[in-house]
Order: sequence, then structure tokens, then C-alpha cells
Amino acid sequence: MKKRILAKPFRTAFLALAAAVAAQIVQGDPFPEVSGVSLTQPGGAKDVIITYTLANGPAIVTIDITTNNVSIGAGHCRTLSGAVGKVVENGAHTVKWNAAADWPGNTNDQVRAVVTAWSTNCPPDYMVVNLTANKDVRWYTCEDALPGGVTNMAYRQSLLVLRKIRAAGIPWTMGTSMENGRYGEASGLTRPEVAHPVTLDHDYYMGIFEFTQGQWATLVADSRPAFFKNNNHWIRRPIENISYIHLMESRSNAANANYTYPAKSLVPAPYSYLELFRYKTGVAFMLPSEAEWEYAARAANPEGTWGDGSLIGSNNNTDGNLDNLARYARHDGKVPPDWADPTTTDAPDNGGTGYVGSYKANDWGLYDMHGNVWEMCLDWRIDDLTPNTTGDAAYVTTGTERVFRGGSWGNYARDCRASVRRSAVPSDRGWQKGFRVVVPTSLWRPNDEAYTP
Repeated sequence: MKKRILAKPFRTAFLALAAAVAAQIVQGDPFPEVSGVSLTQPGGAKDVIITYTLANGPAIVTIDITTNNVSIGAGHCRTLSGAVGKVVENGAHTVKWNAAADWPGNTNDQVRAVVTAWSTNCPPDYMVVNLTANKDVRWYTCEDALPGGVTNMAYRQSLLVLRKIRAAGIPWTMGTSMENGRYGEASGLTRPEVAHPVTLDHDYYMGIFEFTQGQWATLVADSRPAFFKNNNHWIRRPIENISYIHLMESRSNAANANYTYPAKSLVPAPYSYLELFRYKTGVAFMLPSEAEWEYAARAANPEGTWGDGSLIGSNNNTDGNLDNLARYARHDGKVPPDWADPTTTDAPDNGGTGYVGSYKANDWGLYDMHGNVWEMCLDWRIDDLTPNTTGDAAYVTTGTERVFRGGSWGNYARDCRASVRRSAVPSDRGWQKGFRVVVPTSLWRPNDEAYTP
């Protein structure tokens, strides 16, 4: 028996959030306005038709479906199509919702569509970039709203999901003064982890996964440098065996002094891989600064905890709480009983990198911030970070080593803590080192930015 959703027309004018309103007021722009919202289901068809009119745009439009003034949940709105989840211009617009697929077996005469217009300078929390097209970006309000869910294979190959990190003006403590496993100021193995206050001056988007081999192959068809590239597993595994120079200076791994960040340039060099990614997608991909990385990894949790708020234990080698979050040496990374390095690319079943997103996310929905692969940052290495209270990656303009964070499949629990800092010369590469990208909320790569094929 076919079920129908009967709906009363719904009229409203919504603003996104207090933050979006404040941004509009500061910049003196008119608020985006939605009017004339209606929801119908012609002839009992499976598709529900939602119409609305936008003024004072452009704006990013999202839609929630409610019944009896309660949301049915973003996971039941994944088939929305048309003028939704993207930048929309002024005028009348239409959206389709496949209610039969998203919300089967329900009949209700109190279904309504809540249409929200977000200022383009304060977009929603989740962004999905199409890696096969230029300036093809969609926005969603939460992870549950992602079409196909976060397990969708496309998010590891042709699409890239990023999460907004709200950091502007929020004081926090970078480093640690007391947690188990801490490396002190006299340590020769790693850079000191001195606790100090930092306040970033901007929000940003960060990839929810480490950049995968599948995504690399989508953008770089003729190159896949990873070690762990067994044909049955490679797409979902992080790209590794690439260097900072590959990403920021030259695809040939030859240093480019004319584009050294930040002394000579604040954007990737024209013949770098990140510039290739920016050119193909139109999106201003970048590596995170150390402070951006650690702030996101901690997810508002204090020192002495992992990214989900669970406590760091006293054993430097293994940690039951970390087992939920990470692939590391004593948890699937190395091969027992001797905890040897894997000898084959057939992993992940017998060591090495794991599929991205295999473990629990941190409290901000970011996966593999602990373990799997070390993640490269923009910064030159400096031992004493305490004067840099803004977390600016341009604080030191020259150096000899670039920083990487988070630990890897080959490290013990101690080295997967959010405060651990390691560094290497920019040309260094290896099977434990990868990256994830960030994007500014301004989003787009400048059209006049230099690119070399």
C-alpha cells in the first residue's frame, strides 16, 4: 500500500544562527530572507516538492523536514535535490525530496519544510567538495545529513568531506604540562610540548579523513606513490610516502626557494600538488598550521585526554581508550607477537595503515587524528612555541625542518597524543607520513593564482 505525506504549506523567513546574524551586521550586508515556502506531494507521488523564494542573496540554503514541529532527523533528508545545499541566487526555487526512500512507511498531515538561508560568509558545518569538477561544493548541517552517510565510499575517492572548526576568538591551551607520556624540554627525541595559551583569529574547515589514495588518484591520475597500495585495499587508505615539498613546493620533490612558506609565499607553488588540487577544484586547499591541527585534534578536551575526552593511561606503549580511536603499533599497526613492521602491501589485516574512518571519531567528528599516519603541518619547527599566542604558522619565516603531528600505525600510544610534535626536513617522505587538508571559510582559490601544468 502506497503511503502519502500530506502537508500544510509553511511560510517563514529564517536566519541561520546568531553567529551568521552577527557576521552580517558587522559587514553591513542585508540578511538573506526566505519567503513563500510550500510543501506539496502531487498526486501521492514519491517525490515531495518544496518551493521557496530567496531575497538578499546569494545564500547557502539548507532544508529540514519536521512533523509536529519536531525534526524527523537529518538522516531522513538525504535525497533532497535541486536548489538546496549550495549557493543559491535570488528568486523562486524548487527542491525535491524522495520521501519514500528517506522516510518510508510514514503518513502524516503535519509535515513541514523548514528552509534556512545561511550567509555565504558563515556557511554550515559540513562541506563536500567534488574532486572531479571545478567549484562544485555542497553544504550540510551535520554528519547525518551527508548523502549515503559518512560510510559512503565516494567520500574516500571522488568527494572530500570537511568539517567547520569554530576557533575564532576562543582561548585554549596548546601543549601539555602534566599528561602521561609527555616529552619534556630536555628531550632529544621530539620537540618540547610546553603548555601555553593560544587564541586563533579564524574559523576554518578541516577534512574529516586523512587524504586518501583514492582521492589522490582522482586528482593525480598518473601517480600513486604510497607503499600500502594493494589492489584490494588502496582506495580507502591514506596516501603516504609523499613529502612537504611535494605538497607545497614541487611535484618533483625539488625545493623551490621562490615559494617557500611563509618567507616567499603564502600559497603553494605553481608546480606543487596542493596547487594542482586547488586549480582543479577551485577550492583553496592548504595544510593546517600546528595550532589549527592541535586545536581540532583536542576537540575542546583538556590535556590528559584523547580527542573523545577519554583519559590517557599510564602505559606508554598501549592504551585501551586509544584502541577505540586509532591504529597504532600495539593496535593493528605492527605485527604481533614481535611487533614487527609489516613486510607486504597486503595490509591492513596484517599491519600498516588502516582504512580511513575505521575507528571512532573525536568529539568534533574528525577521524584518525590519533595514529594511522603522521599529518604534515605548515610550520617550520621551533622548540619554544610559548611566544606564539596566535598560533600563526607564519610566526617563524625560515627553518630547516617542517612539523608533523598525530602519530602513526608504527608508533606507540605515547606518540599519538595531540600535543606530540615531530619534524623532518621538507623533502622527507615515508610510509608513516601523510596529510589532511584545511580550507578557509572564504573557500575559493583566487582566479589569478599561478598554476603550472
